[in-house]
Amino acid sequence: MQSFVLLLPLLLLALAGRSAQQDTLSALADPHGYNIVRYELSTLSEKLSYRLLTPLRGDIPDERRGRESAVRFFQLRGDANRARRELDAAVALRRAPEDIAPIEARLAALERQIEAVRPQVEYVLERDLRQTLVEQGLGGSLLGARALFPPVQVHFASLPNVLIVSLRDRIQLRRTFLLDDSLSLAQMEQMEAQVARENLSGLVERVGGLATYPAIISDSARLDSTLTTSAHEWTHHFLAFHPLGRAYWSNETMTTINETVADTVGGEIGREVLRAYAPPPAQPPAPTQQDGASAAPRERDVFSFSREMRATRLQADTLLAQGKVDDAERYMEERRQFLAEHGYYLRKLNQAYFAFHGTYGGSAASVSPIGGQIAALRARSASLAEFLRAIASVGSVDDYNRLLIRMGVQ
Repeated sequence: MQSFVLLLPLLLLALAGRSAQQDTLSALADPHGYNIVRYELSTLSEKLSYRLLTPLRGDIPDERRGRESAVRFFQLRGDANRARRELDAAVALRRAPEDIAPIEARLAALERQIEAVRPQVEYVLERDLRQTLVEQGLGGSLLGARALFPPVQVHFASLPNVLIVSLRDRIQLRRTFLLDDSLSLAQMEQMEAQVARENLSGLVERVGGLATYPAIISDSARLDSTLTTSAHEWTHHFLAFHPLGRAYWSNETMTTINETVADTVGGEIGREVLRAYAPPPAQPPAPTQQDGASAAPRERDVFSFSREMRATRLQADTLLAQGKVDDAERYMEERRQFLAEHGYYLRKLNQAYFAFHGTYGGSAASVSPIGGQIAALRARSASLAEFLRAIASVGSVDDYNRLLIRMGVQ
């Protein structure tokens, strides 16, 4: 889904503390758990090898060649995504093997080309993100040179799934379990059904990025979302060394503050880096009036996913507060079908969905005022660095409220 960035910052720390709980949910999730240790060992080894061997070969690209290589990489990735959709359609339509084979061969060739340049493109994007973060005042000095801590480290890979568990009678995140990336749809639905038998709301989704180190970034995303997600994840890495990041799991409010700050920084840095790859699009001419009517549609006539999703969340909350759990669940399913009619396809819309996506203050699934408050704090800050350093010092809800007062945010 492009409307939301699905992230589980610092999840490794959370899971390490919870994996020993031998309860029903753990027993359900553990056989399908994502192997973070294996990921860390293999990825760090690859990164170290590339950093050591590439300079010896004299193969480090300059900025221009590096960005050209990155643009080509994402073009290949787009071709591969289209080939996958074509293959899925051919299989679904029961096409003959001789018709499917050429598509499979084309996809395999594209994947080989992508993998051949992936380490270099990761290096190029890390370099551009690091440079922009330092230019924004978030770096320091090391031996007379500008440096950034922690360093930007990303890895393009197939993303894990996550099992999200919420209460049924109210939207409240209870547990999250990081799961293997190869789960089938049948396995997902089976896990969700088992969660439901515990009188809880469950949902299995693929995350959009993960703040391991190096951060896992989707291997099928576009350049713009890759940059934004990478900067978002670096923000979590940065905050882990400050009170705000360390308080991530203390309560829902601190989780939402962390995620909203990461969204704010990630969006701003991602857009800034993207400028080096493509000029901003030309602004369309202002709409003109013809025969006394505006050429642009009225706002209320344009379908808005954010508006409809926010209305859905509010009504679901109302029904749950009245104790009408079954009515709320029927309503959310009706709204899921309504969204699908307008081109927004959600596999499931339930309490767990809102509990997870609601941790992002700027999300349409959130009813928290934190999104607007964080936006106001950023607007009142002289720079991104000033904003991030001020909010990073917040270690509790009381600290946060004091910062809002000090900055004049209501």
